[in-house]
Amino acid sequence: AYLMFNENTNSYMNSFDNIEIYDWTKTNYQTSRSFENSFWGTYNALTYRVNIERNSIYFLTKIFLPILIILSLSFCVLWIKPEQLQARLTVSVVCFLALITYTFIIDKDLPKLAYLTVMDYVILISYLFAAVPTIESVVVSTYESNEKGEYIDRNYRILLPILYITISFVIILTSIVFNLENTKAFLN
Repeated sequence: AYLMFNENTNSYMNSFDNIEIYDWTKTNYQTSRSFENSFWGTYNALTYRVNIERNSIYFLTKIFLPILIILSLSFCVLWIKPEQLQARLTVSVVCFLALITYTFIIDKDLPKLAYLTVMDYVILISYLFAAVPTIESVVVSTYESNEKGEYIDRNYRILLPILYITISFVIILTSIVFNLENTKAFLN
């Protein structure tokens, strides 16, 4: 984007208002104008300090929500009878593969960083929790008694979603605690 201003006025102070940045929200900015000396003489220098925030609603609705839907489908295996191992494995493995495929598709929308973000941690936890129904299905199918398998299924129906939500909140809260400066800026 080009910033147009007349050097004889202070229009450079307002030129940032005309910039639109895709996927980002402008929060504030500061401008300063100075005269710099160089080998070739004195010239005008313009400095912008820009504070922007990534639009997080996109990540919640377009990335995190579909992951939750795939994970929920994976948890539906726990309502299939333990003796129907083939059906349980088909659903859980297909959901796991769908989660992997989806994360490869959305990878282009996620920033390429040298460290793990909150979204990266949540996606990794989602992989783990998508694998649990497959493992649980195999283990439950080895029991002689269907009642014992159904008892385990009933407990996992409650335990898995609660654990997933708890671990996700711990990840988010930990991120907030260790990143207080950005959290305060977000809340203001």
